Amino acid sequence: MGAGPRITLISFVGVMVAAVAGLALWSAQPDYVLLYGGLSPEDAAAISGRLGDDKVPFRYEASRGAILVAATKADSAKLSLAALGLPRNKTEGFEIFDKTSFSTTEFVQHINFQRALSGTLERTIQSMEGVDTARVILTIPEDELFTREKKEAKASVCVKLRQNKSLNGEQIGAIRYLISSSVQKLEARNVTVTDSTGRLLSKPQEEGGTADLSDEQLGMQKNIENNLTNKVQSLLDQVLGAGQSAVRITAQLNLDRIERTSEKMDPASQVSLQETTSTDDTKGGSSVPAGVPGLASNTGQTPPVANAGATSNTKKQTSASTKYHYDTISERVIAPVGTIKRLSVSVLVASKSKPSDAAKGGAPEPQAVPRTPKELADLTEIVRSAVGFDVTRKDDIKIAEIPFSESAAAAAAPVAGIDWLELVQRHASDALAFAGILIMAFVFRRVFSRMPKIAPQPALQPQVGSTTFNAPSGGQTTVVLKDEMKQLVSKNNTQAADIIRTMLK
Repeated sequence: MGAGPRITLISFVGVMVAAVAGLALWSAQPDYVLLYGGLSPEDAAAISGRLGDDKVPFRYEASRGAILVAATKADSAKLSLAALGLPRNKTEGFEIFDKTSFSTTEFVQHINFQRALSGTLERTIQSMEGVDTARVILTIPEDELFTREKKEAKASVCVKLRQNKSLNGEQIGAIRYLISSSVQKLEARNVTVTDSTGRLLSKPQEEGGTADLSDEQLGMQKNIENNLTNKVQSLLDQVLGAGQSAVRITAQLNLDRIERTSEKMDPASQVSLQETTSTDDTKGGSSVPAGVPGLASNTGQTPPVANAGATSNTKKQTSASTKYHYDTISERVIAPVGTIKRLSVSVLVASKSKPSDAAKGGAPEPQAVPRTPKELADLTEIVRSAVGFDVTRKDDIKIAEIPFSESAAAAAAPVAGIDWLELVQRHASDALAFAGILIMAFVFRRVFSRMPKIAPQPALQPQVGSTTFNAPSGGQTTVVLKDEMKQLVSKNNTQAADIIRTMLK
C-alpha cells in the first residue's frame, strides 16, 4: 500500500477503535440517582466527605444543592449517613416531641405542635412528583370564648419545582385538600399555593364560591362535548362514510351545588300510643228566695211564708283523646354537579355524489344529488338517540345538507399508508448501525481501490544444458511437469544448487 492509503486506513481504524472505546466507557458509567436535595453547604460538605471515605462515586449539583450517587450504592449510602445523623439541616416532624422537658410551657408546646405539623406536611408535599422543596406556613387562631366573630385558620404553601416540571390543576387541588384535611378548622379555600418564582398557582375563592373549580368545570364540559361528538361522528362515518359529515356539540352544564333536606310522614305507619277518656257527671239544686217583701222580712221578723219555690239540674259530659305515632322519613338530597342542562347539536352532511356518465355521453364529472327528507329525518333520529335527546331540557338538533369542498373532504379522509415517523422512531438504532456499516464498506473500498496492483511474476522456464532460466515471451507461464523437474535436478545437481542459491538472493 502507498503512504496515502495506509494513512487513511490507519486513521479510520483508529477513529473506529476510539469510538468503540468511548462507547464502552460511557456505557460502563454508573447510573446516578438523587440521594438528597436542597442541602445546605455544611450538610453537602459533610456528606461529600463521608461518601469519599466510603469510596462511593457521587456527583454534587450546586444549583439545587443535590448529591447524586450510583444507583447500586444509594441504599447503603443512606444507611451510612443516617448512622452519623446526616443531613443535620432537615425538616423536623412530630419527632420534635421525642425530646421533652418538664419546664416546657403550654405556649411552647403549642408552637412545637404547629412546627411539627408544618414539617410533616412539607415532607409529604416534597414526596410528590415534580416538587423539589416545599415550605408550609400555618396560621391557626386561638380559641376565644367571648367573641362572636370566629377567626378562620389559614395556610400558605411555597413549592420549588424541579427543572422543566410543573403542577397541573389536579395536583394543586390535592395539595390544598391535603393541608385542609390535616389542620383542624381549615377550609381548602383558605389555602394558598405559590411557587418559588412568585407565581400564584391557586386562585383565591370566596366563601361558598366556586372560583377554584373553574378549570375543573371547563374540563368537565370539554370532556362531555368531546365524548358526544366522537360518538355521533363515528356513527355517521359508518353510515355516510368518512369525510361526509361534520358534528359540533355544545353542552350547557348545571354547575350549581344544591342541597335539599325534607321530612315526610308516612300515613300507613299509624300506631296508637295513648287513649284518654273522661266523663263529668254533675247533679245539684238551688233555692229561690220567696216571701212577702217589706219591712218584716228585712228586720228579721218571721214573715208569713207564702210559697217557697226550689229548682234542680243534672249535667253529664264525656271526652276522649287518642295520641298516634307516625314514622317520619328524612331525606337529604345533594344534586350532582355537572349534569347536562341543555344540548345544542349541529350536523352538516354532504350531498350524495352521482357517478359520472362520461362513457355514455353524460356529465364528465360526478354530480351532487340532494338527499330526500326521509333520509334527513332518519339521520336526525340517529343523532337524537346517540346524544340522548331530552325534550324537557329543550335540546336543539339541527341537520343541514351542503356540498363539501374537495380539499376538506380530502383532509378529513383517513390517509392510508405507513406511519413513517413511528417507523423511524422504532428502527432508528438499526438505521444508524446500517449506515455505519455502509460508511465503513465505502471507506474500505476506496482505500483498497487506490492500492497499487502488483503484476504477477512470470514463471521461469528451465533450459536443459544451461545454467539460466529465460522468461517466456508474451508473459505466459510455462508449466513444468513434476517428473521433468525431477529429471533435470537429478542430471544437473550443481546447476540446480546454483539456481536455488541465486533465487534465494
